Amino acid sequence: MLLVFVLSSDTAIKEVMVEGVSSIDRGRKDIARDQAIKDALRKAVEQAVGTFISSETVVENYEVLSDRIYSKPRGTLRNIKF
Repeated sequence: MLLVFVLSSDTAIKEVMVEGVSSIDRGRKDIARDQAIKDALRKAVEQAVGTFISSETVVENYEVLSDRIYSKPRGTLRNIKF
């Protein structure tokens, strides 16, 4: 678990608790730890500020040819301290 304080666009500080996850590839726990922290920080911004979501679906002859969903956190983190 990671406790994060996020400054939102309305200059209010929000406290969120998140959990990041990652898989361990070839026994590299150090890389997995860094990826889990990155995942947790992304989730913190999404939870505190929000997420921009866009989608595109291409249909031809009643058949879905492609379906894409794009999501991006609406904020950034600065001055991260552990």
